[in-house]
Amino acid sequence: MSFSVEIDHVSSHERSVQRLPRQNEPEFSKRGVDLDKVREISEDKSHSHLIVIGRGGAVTVFRALYYSLIEEADVGVRLVTTIDPDYLQRLGRELEMEETLIYAVSSSESPIGVLEATDFFMSKGADLVTASSDGSALSDYCSEAGGESLDTQDIPGRFSGLTGSGLVPLALAGIDPLEVRHGAEQMYTQVSPENQYNPALNLASALHSLDDQGYAEVMACIYSTRLYGFGPFIKQLMHETVCKHQKGQTFHAEHGPELHRHAAQRLLGGHPDVAPLFISTDTHERVEHSFDTDVDVGGNSVMSLNKQTLGDSLNAELEAMKSEVENLNRPSAQIELKTLSHRSVGKLTAFLQYLAYYSALIRDVSPFTQPDIESLQRRSLDNRF
Repeated sequence: MSFSVEIDHVSSHERSVQRLPRQNEPEFSKRGVDLDKVREISEDKSHSHLIVIGRGGAVTVFRALYYSLIEEADVGVRLVTTIDPDYLQRLGRELEMEETLIYAVSSSESPIGVLEATDFFMSKGADLVTASSDGSALSDYCSEAGGESLDTQDIPGRFSGLTGSGLVPLALAGIDPLEVRHGAEQMYTQVSPENQYNPALNLASALHSLDDQGYAEVMACIYSTRLYGFGPFIKQLMHETVCKHQKGQTFHAEHGPELHRHAAQRLLGGHPDVAPLFISTDTHERVEHSFDTDVDVGGNSVMSLNKQTLGDSLNAELEAMKSEVENLNRPSAQIELKTLSHRSVGKLTAFLQYLAYYSALIRDVSPFTQPDIESLQRRSLDNRF
């Protein structure tokens, strides 16, 4: 298996699968993708720079996949999730706009911030592709500007990353989305509502049990630079999908081993209401230690590490944190990718989508609404006009 999930210190009774009513497969996993169309759009464009503009799930999932597969990218990529004029001006000065493609994405009908950022770069000569719902302000803007528009098919942004509109920016960055999608389809089948006992539902059930026991927070401890982009995606998914009607847990994302400073002190020494979710991979470039100067480190010769790898050292940091959590008899869970590849990150993305989906159903909230965000968006719009 290239993908494993482990749950520790949650009893078999507490982690038992919730008895949910039989569900139909949600649209985000059953909607097919025209990969030939995705490739056609990307091959039709010639650009040196790609600016992906959006907010929320439509961008966080791209960031997660892009960071994981960044070595394959053949253009410079920038993410814009703000209308901060300092940041936009800096990008405008750094990039040749005539060689820049804008990919603006939003599932909202009136995404004013996305429109403002898009127009800033369009006024400087950039080319445009958008992904939005038909009849939205972004779709209308794209038509007026002579750009190419894709339909988001009414799937919320946080669940759209593995659809056509979510895979296009990967292809525009030079990353082949085919195996990403194939991995996602494999995971969709494995964790489908047709399978009553599946790892996504099992983890969702365990997290819900911990929520009932007072573990109101979950800390995603990510021991991989390439996987760290999944941190914002996890927070986005779980908060927007689950946190409604005063329900749901707060998710944090920390990068290991840097988290062994302040975050570890909070997790291990603070109020015992945080459960760690370890995320790691066995795949790293092989870099062996080659110390030629011997120094004493905690009573050990540093040269004794020679022929071991930096990956071994990173794993030692992870195991140290897991041992500390174990010694406190704290609950934890781990998602481990045995290999880090296009297919495995597609699986991870699909797994997290279903984890959020089941977490909402267990708490009897709708997975696909975000009423408080919509209220905030209306207020932000009203404040402009």
